[in-house]
Order: sequence, then structure tokens, then C-alpha cells
Amino acid sequence: MRATICTDSANSIMIYIIDVGVSRFYCKSKMYGHLKEIIMFTKRPELCADFLTLIVKLYVNDNYMQRWINRWN
Repeated sequence: MRATICTDSANSIMIYIIDVGVSRFYCKSKMYGHLKEIIMFTKRPELCADFLTLIVKLYVNDNYMQRWINRWN
């Protein structure tokens, strides 16, 4: 089992990655205190890393991405 914590450049989003074969992405906004979970059904960590990069870049500034993430709740 592997866990990683990342933040975006504004330090407003914390992303927890827990890899147990199926990768789970937990995105938490410090501003609102909510926790989002995105599950990637893949055993290829490099794909998860690419997806994480996308989340970090778009989560804060892109309302469309925010709505897309909300669909996973």
C-alpha cells in the first residue's frame, strides 16, 4: 500500500493518493473542507500520475473540472 500527499501551487488543494492496485484519489479543498474521491481502475501508476497532474492543474481554476469531479460523489 502506498500513500502520497500533494498540494497545488497555491497550497489550497491537498491530494491524497492511495494505491492498493486500484488507485483512489482524494482531493480535499482547504477552503471548503470537503473531500472528493476519484477512483481510477488501473494498475498502471504512470497513468494515475498523469491524471493527478491534470487534477492539480485544473481543480482550483476550472469550474468545469470541479463539476466533473463532483459527479464522482
